[in-house]
Amino acid sequence: MKRVYIFFSLMICIGIGCSGSGNNSENAQMSGSAPDGHLSFAAPAGWVEEQPSSTMRFTQYRLPGQDGMAAAELAVFFNIGGSVEANLQRWYRQFSQPDGRSTSDIAETKKIAVENLEVTVIYVTGTYLASSMMGSGPTSDMPGYAMIAAMVETSQGPWQFKATGPEKTLNYWRESFDEFVKSFTVQ
Repeated sequence: MKRVYIFFSLMICIGIGCSGSGNNSENAQMSGSAPDGHLSFAAPAGWVEEQPSSTMRFTQYRLPGQDGMAAAELAVFFNIGGSVEANLQRWYRQFSQPDGRSTSDIAETKKIAVENLEVTVIYVTGTYLASSMMGSGPTSDMPGYAMIAAMVETSQGPWQFKATGPEKTLNYWRESFDEFVKSFTVQ
């Protein structure tokens, strides 16, 4: 499994510059231990890391399709969007149900503890709706799709891990997604 380490304070230091002598590593050491909130996670075997298709994405993975099914895509977002509840509601609106029920009524939602983190995990199925955002999401409605997602808030900001794709493909990878969530650790 590939171990991915995320060091947000280093990105801030590089992005906005550190005051002092100009030696960023020396200045970082002067601040003591790294602040809480650096999230690491392990991508399961079989997931394929890809170049993010948007600058809004921290990283992304392709979850290969099985038995002729199309692949699913998992996008990782950091420090964007609103609260957990606001994201849930927005994501539910991206799906419709064949019987007309609200996606929020049929969504499987659970909160789990991983180390000292509260992680919200959701699973929904239905028709993935054509996106109203230019260049984002499907261009036509996609029946038989699913989404499995996890959200966790750290002291450095919120993380969202959102996989969408054919229901059969995501069902194949669902157990590995659960293991992926269990790999979350704060550095």
